[in-house]
Amino acid sequence: VFCNPSNPTGIVHSRRELEALADMVAGTETLVLSDEAYSDLVYTPEPFVSALEIEGLRGRTIYCQTFSKSYAMTGWRVGYLWGPSEVIASAARVHNTFNGSMNTAVQLAALTALKTCGPDIERMHASYSERRELMASGLRKIPGLTVSSPEGAFYLFPKYDVDLPAAQMVAHLRDFGVAVRPGSEFGRNGEFHLRLSYAASAEAITAGVERLAAGLAALR
Repeated sequence: VFCNPSNPTGIVHSRRELEALADMVAGTETLVLSDEAYSDLVYTPEPFVSALEIEGLRGRTIYCQTFSKSYAMTGWRVGYLWGPSEVIASAARVHNTFNGSMNTAVQLAALTALKTCGPDIERMHASYSERRELMASGLRKIPGLTVSSPEGAFYLFPKYDVDLPAAQMVAHLRDFGVAVRPGSEFGRNGEFHLRLSYAASAEAITAGVERLAAGLAALR
């Protein structure tokens, strides 16, 4: 199971990496679940490569997509799977147990999004690209933070050098008026990291970075 582009790091897996994955699972019965929710939000010079494009992953890939990100339909709970027919049929049986059918209004909204919202995605991508640079440049000015350049999605995952677990750091920063997610939520290698989202206005990003800087400075 992998998310491409990645939440929380913003990494975008290249064609070469996907082909390496195909080599790793060759000769096994391994299924590959590729969550590509952020595929329209990629900032690399190379075009995004879906797992569906990799010959070595053919017949074993389950493609997972949502309308929440590209079409800003978070909360509408609409998405889809594509993959081997027997796997999708089994997933449908589980889905029927937990959920009813998607209501008509949401289906019509999703259809409208697919048919008409291409220009909106382009405008959103341009806006996120600017916000990405605004947040990254601001964070790089804060002493003790190591900041990478996210290749996709709308997150940054900086590492801090203060000896304080991420969950406690988040609680500390909340006292300074900024809410972030602890990197430890995403696994042990995420400890001493914070996940920040730049799916916010430029004004909110600027204020949030200033508050984050103040919170970290108070620990030094």
